[in-house]
Amino acid sequence: MIQSGDPRIITAVSVASASVVAAAALLPATRPWRGRAAAVRPWGAPLALGLAVCAGFVASRGWPAWPPSEALHRLFYVALCAGAYGLYEAARRSSSNLVPRAVLVVLAPYVVLEFQRRLHWSALEGAAWMAGLAAVLFVTWQALVAHEARERGGSAALGLALATALSAATQGLAGGTLFFLLPASLALATGASALLGLWRRDAGLGPGGVAPFVILYSAFAWLGHFLNELSTLGFVLLALAPLAVWLSALAPAARPRTRAALAVLGPTLVAALALAHEFAAAPPPSPYG
Repeated sequence: MIQSGDPRIITAVSVASASVVAAAALLPATRPWRGRAAAVRPWGAPLALGLAVCAGFVASRGWPAWPPSEALHRLFYVALCAGAYGLYEAARRSSSNLVPRAVLVVLAPYVVLEFQRRLHWSALEGAAWMAGLAAVLFVTWQALVAHEARERGGSAALGLALATALSAATQGLAGGTLFFLLPASLALATGASALLGLWRRDAGLGPGGVAPFVILYSAFAWLGHFLNELSTLGFVLLALAPLAVWLSALAPAARPRTRAALAVLGPTLVAALALAHEFAAAPPPSPYG
């Protein structure tokens, strides 16, 4: 972690760190210097997303303890594991991954929300929340993978990147003064993957990239609500935003540009609603400073 307490310096260094790490992962995988027709190696996106969040974490908060002593420390290790699992899916593109995904959607909320289970929920309440969050995560994961297979070209990934950037701003309004840098790091890596996909007319994330994206995006929303001050409506809107890529299905297949535009606008507009709600609900600044 940088020594300066100036949030502007911390933000700049965190953004720069995440950007450099994402580029270092994506460039050898996509090899843009070979032109638009070159094949894209699928391991670039999961590696970029997982490591960019880790870089943003270290730049803004320092190295996490092991075993993790705070709720946020768990995010660093979740990002590493999510990126590693994304590499596994990228290497097994033709195989069914329903079973490992089902295991991970149960483990993710169980690990990330350990403090909530231990301090605030009864056993029954915790089980209900775990089941609900795991179900939403599983549905979102499957929906994004299906959309990536159906609509190639990076437009959906761009919509997810913009939604994640807006979720970072929403988290900042909801009390996550430095926490917002983590979804911002995810947004940067997702956006870079999306732009390369658009340029190459190939998948922006692919199944391998969807894995770390959906796990980390969901984990940020959970912590924003249960650890910070993200409202229930803001939490629900952010949870639904990735699913809005399927608005592209409203346009006929004969209009690919309209479908691409809807895939970008859907998640972006839903996340923008969450940001607008948190902005409207934020208390006015104190006249006493």
